[in-house]
Amino acid sequence: MGRTEVYRSVLAEKESANPPKEKIYPNLFDQRVRIGLAPTQELLISNKRYLPEMALVGGLAITLLLGFTLHLARRARAGQYLSELSNKRLVAENEERRRIEARLKVSDERLRLALDSTQIGIFEWNVPKGHVY
Repeated sequence: MGRTEVYRSVLAEKESANPPKEKIYPNLFDQRVRIGLAPTQELLISNKRYLPEMALVGGLAITLLLGFTLHLARRARAGQYLSELSNKRLVAENEERRRIEARLKVSDERLRLALDSTQIGIFEWNVPKGHVY
């Protein structure tokens, strides 16, 4: 009160890391009163809130999930591109086979017409097996 210190706790002096919270009351019984309170180490440990640590872990988890999602999306897009490319190749190969089959059909029809009109035949002889067609 005034300029004289009435009471000081020994615990508050030991804990220099936690400065006391001070409040000054200017006109209390025509005296200036300053009250300072500092928490003890046990109180700080028992009331510790883990919000910053939880926010850090939550941020890291969200970052990992987003990264994993992006990785999966890229792999899916690459797989889709490869499957579309394979599909295009199969379609081109199928069209080529159809063209070749159509040409073979025309050629076979011409051969049959030529054989029927000339009244001749063709035979095939497999000598090792002894088959004649």
